[in-house]
Amino acid sequence: MANQAKVYLDEDMSEILAGQLQKAGWDVLCVSKADRRGVADGEQLAFATRAGRVLITRNIEDFLDLHETCLRERTAHAGIIICFWRANPQVTYNKVLSVLKRVPPNEWTDRLEYA
Repeated sequence: MANQAKVYLDEDMSEILAGQLQKAGWDVLCVSKADRRGVADGEQLAFATRAGRVLITRNIEDFLDLHETCLRERTAHAGIIICFWRANPQVTYNKVLSVLKRVPPNEWTDRLEYA
């Protein structure tokens, strides 16, 4: 859909989530589909930013640090959603979907949200 943020799922995110988001009409790219497994976190964020995609990850510590570095150095990123681990993938999907629907696509630059 045109009025939605595009997303990029880090390698610690489930392919189940990718499928659920795609089924709901979201433009989703996974690390595996982009052939970027094992790439450093900073490069993953830079790739997502160049592609205009909000990065979704469970890697709280590293991506919080990257977000703070971007703010401090005034280098923009396309947005980050940090997910908390949940045993039930449906709960993760609901939380991520709630954040994606709440934040307009044009307001993701340099934004960090938790799901």
